[in-house]
Amino acid sequence: MAKNIMSLLDRVDVGDQLPNVYLSFYGTIAWRFEPIQLCTNFLRQGFESGLSSGKSEDGFHCVIHAIKFAIFGGENLMSLLKEIDYYLHQLETSYNNVLARNFMLNHRETVSTLIDKGSATAIEAKASFPSNHPGEAAVIVHQAIRMYWLGWTERCTHFIEKNWKMIHKVGPSYLLCIVNFYYGKSKYL
Repeated sequence: MAKNIMSLLDRVDVGDQLPNVYLSFYGTIAWRFEPIQLCTNFLRQGFESGLSSGKSEDGFHCVIHAIKFAIFGGENLMSLLKEIDYYLHQLETSYNNVLARNFMLNHRETVSTLIDKGSATAIEAKASFPSNHPGEAAVIVHQAIRMYWLGWTERCTHFIEKNWKMIHKVGPSYLLCIVNFYYGKSKYL
């Protein structure tokens, strides 16, 4: 049904609601049945649309999901790191969105770890979310991902098991799919 609604976008002028439409469909629904690269591209378009329509917060929400999908979709990590740095620069100079900046920093740390274990690409700034914020679960899942790819599977398991209730509280989302992939115990889902 959602796919049919999206096909109507060509006939209806949604104007400044386009970032929310793309976020709602490509950020939360379409990744389950559409190619993840397609979702990434449309979420980037949502970012551009958000900035051009004066809805920068919605645009940055789209690009946070786009970066997440780009990581899991296998995009070139060096290009992705440059793209994240561009968004971080925009967030520091033109747009003051602390929440988006923290999500970007979290994704940047993961990309940096995947490139060179953070030896040459890391920066000092780190993501910091308030306690019991949904972003805290994303930080933990990304820590588990980093531990997995560094070869520390026991640490990966530790992060997931220690924080299972917080991760599960976020609800059915990509986080739980990622946890299932790295943790490998679908009985918890």
